[in-house]
Amino acid sequence: MADGIRKDGAKLSLEYKISHHTDNDKAYSIVVVRNITEQERIDEEILLNEKILDDVCASMNEPFYVINVDDYTVAFANKAARGDNYRPNIKCYELIHNLRTPCDEDDESCPVNLIRKTRQPEIINRTQKDKNGNEKIFEVHAHPIFNENGKLKQITHFSFDKTDSIK
Repeated sequence: MADGIRKDGAKLSLEYKISHHTDNDKAYSIVVVRNITEQERIDEEILLNEKILDDVCASMNEPFYVINVDDYTVAFANKAARGDNYRPNIKCYELIHNLRTPCDEDDESCPVNLIRKTRQPEIINRTQKDKNGNEKIFEVHAHPIFNENGKLKQITHFSFDKTDSIK
């Protein structure tokens, strides 16, 4: 990596790659110089956007998850979502509901199963027990995330405790 200057005085970031070769007892080198200024700008913008997203998620008081639909693993959980039993590669049904197996495929109160069927954003009212055994009512907002080929890969899962407003 090196810095360069264009004719108009603008600074450039340059990447050099050098390879050495020998052919018929003659040594030579090939030098490739690539302008990476724009890529560095894009990388900085991505890092800034990731920090903003991290700050937003950290500031949320309600649970927010990103769930992999293929295996129910929690790809991301904000601080409000983690709870006492959070660990890497935990399944959503373990973390959210303290269950050992996924929800039944026909259970339409399961955001993963419902979005697999509809491929649309969904709002679901779901009842579950807290760690003290008290019944809570949550309004779950779930949204699909598709890859570049249109395959459903993940969902976002954001929930509000509506217990006090309903009872």
